[in-house]
Amino acid sequence: MATHITFVYHHQGWLEKDTDGVLKYNGGLVSIIERVHVDTYNLFLVEGLFLDLGYTRYNKVYWLEPGMDLANGLRVLRRDADVVKLCDAALRNENRVHLYFEHLVDADPEYVDEIEVYDDDEVEGPLSEDQQNHHEDPPQ
Repeated sequence: MATHITFVYHHQGWLEKDTDGVLKYNGGLVSIIERVHVDTYNLFLVEGLFLDLGYTRYNKVYWLEPGMDLANGLRVLRRDADVVKLCDAALRNENRVHLYFEHLVDADPEYVDEIEVYDDDEVEGPLSEDQQNHHEDPPQ
């Protein structure tokens, strides 16, 4: 029996029916998390791995029953018993399972420009009082 499974996280997208009525996960990213030990999986781990991707929360998470389409195979993941079913399904599917996250996506994200940080000794211009005091010997 396998001891590790792979989680395939679909995130930053949304579930929606297309013009033909077929449920799709539009847009988004796919993150593959390999070598999840089957003895340590639980809902807390699934959530923690998602939060490690940089999110603060999610609305719902679904897993896809192997061999089924999104419309019929999505299962809500709510408790540890659901995670056990998810992992059992993964073991029957080459040790891989797909998870789909519903979460808020910032439509207009605020980007921060990279800033350069310099060592105090390399900064040009007048020294601040803290920088001046930094180079003095401490009082005795």
